[in-house]
Amino acid sequence: MSDQIITIHGGAHADVKKALVQWTGLYAASLEPDFRFELYTQGRGRHLIRVDARVDNERFFYLVNYLCYPEDIHYQAVVEGFMSWRHMEVIVFIPPDEKQPDNVYVMTAQKEAYKIDFGGKVTNVSVIRDFSPPDFDPGALPPPEIIHPPLGSVEKKTIFKEDRSDRRFMVILPIIVGLFLLSYLVAGNPARFLYVNGVIAVAVTLWLFVDYKLLRQLKYYILSVAVAVTIQFYGYWLALHYSSADRPVSFVRATLMPFIFLALQYPCRYTFKIVMKREPVVDRPAPSVADFFYMAVLWMGVIGVYMWVS
Repeated sequence: MSDQIITIHGGAHADVKKALVQWTGLYAASLEPDFRFELYTQGRGRHLIRVDARVDNERFFYLVNYLCYPEDIHYQAVVEGFMSWRHMEVIVFIPPDEKQPDNVYVMTAQKEAYKIDFGGKVTNVSVIRDFSPPDFDPGALPPPEIIHPPLGSVEKKTIFKEDRSDRRFMVILPIIVGLFLLSYLVAGNPARFLYVNGVIAVAVTLWLFVDYKLLRQLKYYILSVAVAVTIQFYGYWLALHYSSADRPVSFVRATLMPFIFLALQYPCRYTFKIVMKREPVVDRPAPSVADFFYMAVLWMGVIGVYMWVS
């Protein structure tokens, strides 16, 4: 199999095209100007995509996953990729009963199956399915629609924010540290000092809530948990050294909120993706009832756990 192919059964042509355009927008900075997808229509609800040969294995896995769970697109589709991996021809897919959204599965012609999570872990699994690569004959199909990265478009500018996660995280992190250090300007007034630190912790929680795309990436989710744990231990230190009978620790306990939020966000997002077959969107106004319910449950959970531990 010389071509990298993805087939999609289910979903309107406009939705499949939109998902491809969105994916190219995510990686626009690293794609060549002549990068292209060839989108073939094989009949109603049946599409075949010839993927640019410059897409490596890792990004091909991301692409298959994204086409299964495209952002702001609602369709029920079976997505299968066909490629060469570790010098073997494989099918790339996500089983319909999969419970963890951030991974893909591959199966070889010898019926060997592997689960690949986006942290790089590869695990042997027992998944039985047919190995049947598509019989791809471009000459027998109508001419394809060519999809290029949306250079210079509004859509690219909107989606491309996610590709700048590293820069954004590395800018916000020193701001958080700086705010906690600046709080020592009022350390002479212990009650105010505890209050200011609690407010900063709540602000960090709000940032994590608003910057929901950052938390979709496992790397930044783990880094955010590390930041939240650090803030939590700092709050414990504040409680030991600054709290007293006339200085309640309620504001210090607010340093628990970033960790509480992250501990609830992952399972809430995970459940949402399983039920809705897409990523939740945090916006105001909420784009759908499901997104509103997701945001409400997440925040009520954070507040409920915070009040319980307090």
